[in-house]
Amino acid sequence: MRNFTQNADAIIYNVPSGQRYAEGLMNILFGIVNPSGKLTFTMPHDFAEMNFTNAQWPGSDDGWNSSYSEKHHFGYRYYDQYNLTPAYEFGFGMSYTKFEYSDLEVE
Repeated sequence: MRNFTQNADAIIYNVPSGQRYAEGLMNILFGIVNPSGKLTFTMPHDFAEMNFTNAQWPGSDDGWNSSYSEKHHFGYRYYDQYNLTPAYEFGFGMSYTKFEYSDLEVE
């Protein structure tokens, strides 16, 4: 995956698509809206780096049953536990808009 990311100025990762995803994607591609989405999961460099067993993925019984033996150590928690750096972390993404707060008051 990293091979094409080194040569790309931007990547639009359209998953999971919904009922009206094409309209949203076209609005981004044609500059109608700001592409400001953030990843809702942690993306590894390579699927093998997650060290899943066959029981975890794809699962036993031709994928019908999976064993969740990793408990809460999956996604970004896996990377934190083993002090690894993912390809793209949970919440990764950028916006082409800059926001600035000023003169804030708390009452």
